[in-house]
Amino acid sequence: MKILYLHTTGNLGGAERIALDVAAAVAAERPGWRLAAVLGADGPLREAYESLGVACRVVPLPEAVARLGDSGLR
Repeated sequence: MKILYLHTTGNLGGAERIALDVAAAVAAERPGWRLAAVLGADGPLREAYESLGVACRVVPLPEAVARLGDSGLR
């Protein structure tokens, strides 16, 4: 089984922390499953995933897309 986590950010917010908890639980229960994450920006989220053994790739989003969502309100 392969699972891919997709995030528009590289920061650690509430949703990202929940995804990390899920990834940690899946990794513990199903060690043979391949977990990966694609992040829209580099940051502490990449380091957190990698500490769980989740392969990460940063694919920067275009500026117009990166501004969308609640993180773009700041």
